[in-house]
Amino acid sequence: MSIEANPYATPAAAAPAPVTVVASNDLVRRDGKFLVVWDGAVLPPRCVRTNAPINPEDWTKSKKMVFTPPWVWALVLLSPLIAIIVAAVIQKRFTLTYSLSKAERARFRNRMIGGWLGFFAGLGGIGASIAAFSSTNASWPGFLLLAAIVVMFGGLVFVALANALKPVRFRDGWFVIKGCSPEFLDSIAPQ
Repeated sequence: MSIEANPYATPAAAAPAPVTVVASNDLVRRDGKFLVVWDGAVLPPRCVRTNAPINPEDWTKSKKMVFTPPWVWALVLLSPLIAIIVAAVIQKRFTLTYSLSKAERARFRNRMIGGWLGFFAGLGGIGASIAAFSSTNASWPGFLLLAAIVVMFGGLVFVALANALKPVRFRDGWFVIKGCSPEFLDSIAPQ
């Protein structure tokens, strides 16, 4: 009995292409007081803020980050909708794995919580001022409304700034990051 090829069989898959692994050192370098990284970079297992060695209970995370050129936010003066659309179109996204010590992580977590509390306090103040407008003819609800709006936007700004690392530039696939301690940067090879 001869073995014939089955015309209805699933075609055999070709061997997968070899995966090229780039060493993490090729994805990270130093440029003065800034860290320069490529998408997918993994930083050394030390706190980026204190350069302390990382323990198992410390925070290490692969975090998705976004760089949007600062000039885009000037478009808010023209139209907030235009600014949001332009930012969504031209923003650059990347993933960076870095570590923070327990104390530094708590500091940034507390900033984030404070920002969100400010935002929700501002929303509550807006609701209270609207309720006060309907029940009184005094001018203080207007001041409360203005203060609530300032607190609400201040909370959002606080949340936006409560990150250990911040991308400041993008050039030729490389992201320039600020926020690392000088000691941590000294351990990274210069450009």
